[in-house]
Amino acid sequence: MTEDTSRKPAKRARRSEAAMSAYRDLQDDGLLDILLGGLLILFGITEGVEGVGGPAGAVWIVGLVVLVGGFVLGRRLVTQPRVGRIGSSAELRRRKTSAAVAGILILAAGTTLLYLVAQPEEGVLGLARGAAAAIVLGVTLLAFFGALAMTLRMPRLWLYGVIYGIPLPIGVLLAIYADVRIHPLIIVGIPALFAVVYGIVLLKRFLGAHPAPPGGDAPVEAARA
Repeated sequence: MTEDTSRKPAKRARRSEAAMSAYRDLQDDGLLDILLGGLLILFGITEGVEGVGGPAGAVWIVGLVVLVGGFVLGRRLVTQPRVGRIGSSAELRRRKTSAAVAGILILAAGTTLLYLVAQPEEGVLGLARGAAAAIVLGVTLLAFFGALAMTLRMPRLWLYGVIYGIPLPIGVLLAIYADVRIHPLIIVGIPALFAVVYGIVLLKRFLGAHPAPPGGDAPVEAARA
């Protein structure tokens, strides 16, 4: 009886690690990378459409439906049959909750600060209004992706903090202080294209490591703990 009781923490730890491992396998399918890169490219396209007086809103909605729909279908038709439905564990639930709470708090704080620095016509701390807003936006996005990277144990999300948080503010600062105007599709499209290509590489590697099972869905990877 004592031996069985002493084994429970070790068994729970193994189940927890199995759930985390299965969750990381799920994220290594490259589809999230393609989605994040695609969203940035879509942003650049809509900015260009808006610049010529086109229906930017319609382009954004259609593009968003295509990208998110493709991501959901890809997870359902490509990823799940290979890794199975991910089980749960106390650690995985805790990390997901921590990620959600941290992400919401960071975005809420960033949005509030962005609103505050965008109000004064004379700018903030000697910076032009647009420059201050761009810096706040960049820091917020870096902090958001960084928090997700740490809580979910997905280091490459730091990369997306850089891809999302650096290029656009740089473009704004160049336009304000150097009178150098770079089209948003160019300044965000180059790092976004890198993200898409990287996602495709991950997807190819994932498909090679996880061949589709002949009998449908793979078994659940991890039990509850």
